[in-house]
Amino acid sequence: CGSDLARRKEVLKAALSGEISYAEWFAEDIDMLRKAGTTRSAVWDIVSELRPTPGAEALVHDLQVGGAKVVVISGGIRCVIDAVFPRVHFDAVHINRLIFGEDGRLRGGEATPYDREHKVEGLEALAKRFGVAIERTAFVGDGPNDIAVARRAKLSVAWAKADPGLIAVADEHVDAVHLDALRPLLFGAVEPAFKPKK
Repeated sequence: CGSDLARRKEVLKAALSGEISYAEWFAEDIDMLRKAGTTRSAVWDIVSELRPTPGAEALVHDLQVGGAKVVVISGGIRCVIDAVFPRVHFDAVHINRLIFGEDGRLRGGEATPYDREHKVEGLEALAKRFGVAIERTAFVGDGPNDIAVARRAKLSVAWAKADPGLIAVADEHVDAVHLDALRPLLFGAVEPAFKPKK
């Protein structure tokens, strides 16, 4: 959106190394975007080009029909969910949000409290909210910010070209292009298994 990409990479590197907090990274990143004059339409032009991984909508649907709660705990931004999954209702979404003014210009943002190591807190809070034991949870991710929660969930899956650190700690690594590859794990490996109803 016209912001300083080199500076944004520096700040992200500082956050990933622990030099600054996630909240500090988010605030500085938002400030750079705001100063660049980022607008809602510019963001939408970018995210509207994204497409879901093949099989995503059907997998979410079948998990929910089978009685599972499907949630998003992400360091991404809400408008990506809105663009990529307009017809999908997730049971809960913990994600960053952008705040735009009436003129459509970016005013600020609201950081998720559940990223990096805090994704564990998000998982535990949602498990408690839905009355689901941690022993019945599964987590699928691909980034370095998923490592802590992968260690906590009963079943953790590193998806496709995942971060090497995540692959090292996850229970499974599934390198595929269609999410049907997750079905044997999600419908069979968590005890008692999530089973689609007929």
